[in-house]
Amino acid sequence: MAHFIFQNPELSKKWSEDSDFLALLSVKDEQALELLRHCCIQNDILLAEFREPDIGNELTAIALEPCKAAQRLTAGLPLAMKEYAEEATAA
Repeated sequence: MAHFIFQNPELSKKWSEDSDFLALLSVKDEQALELLRHCCIQNDILLAEFREPDIGNELTAIALEPCKAAQRLTAGLPLAMKEYAEEATAA
């Protein structure tokens, strides 16, 4: 998120004033994240990526601009960490 804010200060300021909501979503693996990244690029959705230097520069997260196209693209993704909340409820 910090990368996105620094790369897109005007858009980030508008988001902060208009909404200030975040949705943390998850994908199955790095391949799925790379596919999502590619789809965002194909649909002209601004993004910032985070690559983990400690694990071979793997793509581990992306932040997307708040827009309808990003919302449509991510609508089917589950909330991040949801599986852990379900396990705690079942215990």
